[in-house]
Amino acid sequence: MFDEFDISDESALEEPVLDVVQEPKEEPVPLGRGLGILKVRPYQTEAVDSIYEGWIDHQFVAIEMATGLGKTILAAEAIVRWPGQGRILFIAHIQELIHQAAGAITAHTGEIPSIEMGVQSECLNGHPILDKSRVLVASIQTMIRRMEKFDPKNFDLVIIDEFHHGAAVSYRKLWQYLSEGNPNIKGLGITATLFRTDKLTLSCMAESCCFRMGIRDGIDEGWLVPIQQKYVVVDGLDFSACRTVAKDLNEGDLEQVMMGGKADDGMSEEERRELLIKQERMLHAVAAPAVEEAAGKCGLVFCVTVEHAIRMAEVLRRYPNVTAEVVHGKTPTEDRKDTVEKFKKGAIQFLVGVGCFLEGFDAPNVQVLVMARPTKSQSLYIQMIGRSTRPVSGLVDSYDTPEERKAAIATSEKSAAVVLDFVGNSGKHKLISTADVFAGDMPPEFVAAAIKEMKETGEAEDIRAAAWRKKEEHDEEVRKAQEAKRRQEEERRKKAQAIEEARRAKIKARPDYHAKPVDPFGHDHAPERVQSTFRGGSSDGQIRYLACLGVPEETAMKWSGSQAGAVISKLSNQTGPDYIMRFGKHQGKMLRDIPFDYLKWAGQNLKDDKFQQNLETYRQQVIQERRKAKGDT
Repeated sequence: MFDEFDISDESALEEPVLDVVQEPKEEPVPLGRGLGILKVRPYQTEAVDSIYEGWIDHQFVAIEMATGLGKTILAAEAIVRWPGQGRILFIAHIQELIHQAAGAITAHTGEIPSIEMGVQSECLNGHPILDKSRVLVASIQTMIRRMEKFDPKNFDLVIIDEFHHGAAVSYRKLWQYLSEGNPNIKGLGITATLFRTDKLTLSCMAESCCFRMGIRDGIDEGWLVPIQQKYVVVDGLDFSACRTVAKDLNEGDLEQVMMGGKADDGMSEEERRELLIKQERMLHAVAAPAVEEAAGKCGLVFCVTVEHAIRMAEVLRRYPNVTAEVVHGKTPTEDRKDTVEKFKKGAIQFLVGVGCFLEGFDAPNVQVLVMARPTKSQSLYIQMIGRSTRPVSGLVDSYDTPEERKAAIATSEKSAAVVLDFVGNSGKHKLISTADVFAGDMPPEFVAAAIKEMKETGEAEDIRAAAWRKKEEHDEEVRKAQEAKRRQEEERRKKAQAIEEARRAKIKARPDYHAKPVDPFGHDHAPERVQSTFRGGSSDGQIRYLACLGVPEETAMKWSGSQAGAVISKLSNQTGPDYIMRFGKHQGKMLRDIPFDYLKWAGQNLKDDKFQQNLETYRQQVIQERRKAKGDT
């Protein structure tokens, strides 16, 4: 361990710092926490720490964080802690994300980024027209056309938003240009889901996913609102004939199913009338439950095509006091912005669209999701339900614990979000629902039983709670069956015992016997003591703390409470090189046994006072031992 220290430079002895070690390579050591303007949540800080730790061994790392957990603020925190002098490039693929990112970076760093998108550019004919910001926010479409105007050596870091698109040729081409021109550049991809329906791998860019926090984690920790699933069974809804294209249902086939068919030029008037009746029936089969379940609350309606969205909004507006507007890819930018703003303010109840709300859409007032676009893609489904999980703005950041945050959500005007899935005959297709996202490791038979019951009752319920309830019902049935079997066996035993006792009672016998006096105070007949195996008296808290101090759980469980307390007192009071890490990937190890690379990083970044004091004691001891080895006094 001591050979890893290089203190041959005597000047290091005059000013004791951890930089006495000469690192074989330069890696980005982040600036301290708390340098940004906005409040950063604990998991965001943990994620940024993991990013910088990941960059020690990898050039490009990824983060997976559910919608609503603040990926853009996380990126801004990574930027504000970046120690290099070079520029930082933030890449996104739609204008909403570009402006969101620029706004968040400005709010957190206090510096206005440059923007490279369409007609916006920081250069004209290759010359800067504005003072260049340290951060450049750019669209991938614009950047790929103009990338040769930028010198890769000027950039230290590239951040790619919605990184699940990262396998596309444009992203790979840009990263190849930058990394070949600057081998020291670092990369970060952030996304709500690393899944891709087309099965293309993102490892062509990212070497490691260093942090994950999904929707279920966000809900469990009280950062996101819980999801209630409701299945609406629609007669005549038949997906069995839909073809599969790129691992999802063919849009043309799906539109035919969800709209009840499409007209063609060869139809007679009677056929057109029958088709119109069928279309109205299918559209109302979605609209009526949506209006009833929403009960005045705001909702998003995901449709298959633009025509489907237009017809759905038209039908929704026929219901009393319901307002609905359509937004799609061809909606003019200003009209789209105006409609979305009205929706966020509650002036529009239903916003109907095709794929416009999947990325860059932030509306905490969404309480109902209408899935009029069934899918086989878990990635797409996660993106859709993520639109509804944000709590009321500014609510949860006032509380410190998951319990407090969940209680605040439960009593707020948005206590949960409801997802309406419309089901019929799916045939060979496995359509995604919240069960695929939230059921986790729950046994499939209980999930299936819960789904079946929810389809039959039409009730909205948390799929995990429903599955757990089915498991509890099953366990209770098993318990009752076992109890009935036990009682039957006990009755048979008693009956057999009575028969045997009656049989023995008929036998007459008188045994010979003799008595032997025994000294009651002697020890010849002392009972043999048998030591049974049992758990000692150590508490769960003591066992957990001992685990942090490196003691195996099975060992700690055998100790009494006083023994455990004595060991805790001894180990927790060790200092200097014998100080034991209480956290991190080297938890339970003494400082002397931890690689120095990690100690250097930890000494510069971790704010734990006790750890820093013992690290300094350890370093001083090393210096003294080296002095003695050289013969110094």
